[in-house]
Amino acid sequence: MLLFVPGEEDPIERLYDCYAAMLYRLALSVLKNCEDAEDAVQSVFEKYVMHPHLFLSAEHEKAWLVRVTMNQCKDTL
Repeated sequence: MLLFVPGEEDPIERLYDCYAAMLYRLALSVLKNCEDAEDAVQSVFEKYVMHPHLFLSAEHEKAWLVRVTMNQCKDTL
């Protein structure tokens, strides 16, 4: 469960700001289509929000996002 503290940045917003551009470039390199890449990244963040995970570190969280993005691209193809 994510706790939002007023006055602090939303954790989902922080995550999106930090990784969305990288995930989009990754998806675009695989899918070769802007719209499909945008859809893939949106699906990854939907999965993150709908199924919160406990990550051991920021690197673990990043690795999860990259892996889920690649899997989403494979599903799209």
